[in-house]
Amino acid sequence: MHYCCICGGPVSSLDLRKASLANDGDDLNRCYKDECDCIGDECEEVDCPGQFGYNSQVLLEEDVAWLDKVVMICPSMNNNGTGSSTGSQSGAYLTAIGDYDEYDSLVHFPDTSTKCPNRDGFVAHDCCLRTLFLAESNSSKKQSQLTLESLFFTMKRFAVPSPEKAIDWKDSRLYGGGVHGFQGSDKWEALYGYEWLVSDPEGYTNIARVLNYAAHPKIVALRSPIWGPLKLKEVKESTTAKEDTIIQEEGFKKLPFEVQLMIIELLSSKDVHNLSLASRAICNATRYLPNSFWKTRLGQGRFGYLAPFRGDLTWPSVPVNYFRLLCRLENVSRPWPHGDQGPLGENEQICPYWNSLKNWRRIWGCCEAILDKVNAYDNAIMKAAA
Repeated sequence: MHYCCICGGPVSSLDLRKASLANDGDDLNRCYKDECDCIGDECEEVDCPGQFGYNSQVLLEEDVAWLDKVVMICPSMNNNGTGSSTGSQSGAYLTAIGDYDEYDSLVHFPDTSTKCPNRDGFVAHDCCLRTLFLAESNSSKKQSQLTLESLFFTMKRFAVPSPEKAIDWKDSRLYGGGVHGFQGSDKWEALYGYEWLVSDPEGYTNIARVLNYAAHPKIVALRSPIWGPLKLKEVKESTTAKEDTIIQEEGFKKLPFEVQLMIIELLSSKDVHNLSLASRAICNATRYLPNSFWKTRLGQGRFGYLAPFRGDLTWPSVPVNYFRLLCRLENVSRPWPHGDQGPLGENEQICPYWNSLKNWRRIWGCCEAILDKVNAYDNAIMKAAA
């Protein structure tokens, strides 16, 4: 069994959804046979088939179709077919979209020869690779342009011989982030409550319900919290030449408070933090971050995964409390610790409605971590060549 080298998920939708809960028209041959053979009313056997398989009522057939569209990043020296590449890559090329055969552990392509993951190249979901390049275009970090060649050699650097994990990125941000049952040794363990791990990350997510919440007059009236300690006092130093006191002044202190906030809004969250450590004036200004600041955080920093939704999250003619909006989106998109699920509307944080957004956020985090690895590899190559 092979897994996607970017998100770590299965590269086939076979045997993921329970056959007993399949909907009319579903392909039962691709569903998991979950008949329970236990004696008695309750299933207590750990290895009983009834304990495995995702809820087919929660995870529909179209929700897992994206898993079957895989590509491989291969070294150019093994390119004996016509693989489409991104740009002029001398060391690696990208195959066309193929499908993974779980029984033969091979990837079949329509116009090229069959390839074996980890031997002929690294397999990934087409969706995950596109997300990786999207995350790169959205990144505010200074890094070299992502190429298939640099990606391939970075993957090769972290590749391991273990069949159940093609790449060990040695980063807690990657894959399941400690999720129970992630990447079984023999096959993917489809456990109830973790349907979000394989939900289509590009599936339709109507975020209008969250936006309606943040645009409610009562929510709009709420102020953003005040951060940090009380206003910092100026540091006073006594000179050796004079007995009188000199107050240390800085350039930002001379600027009007509104101008300080305008500067803060133009910076990334990391730069705001660094500047607040270097400037007392900016540090005091960050205690009263206005709503316009939180609006600029959409799709930036820790909220980078919201970049594709930025246009839908901004209402120019309606007041929106963007701090509360970000808090709500963080809650509904974070993985529930025990994989529990509830019916729609009972608990907004764990209802299956947000499964696509949860997986999108997970994969986006994987992509950001991989970009850091690739950038570190590129920097090492440049230093070695210098």
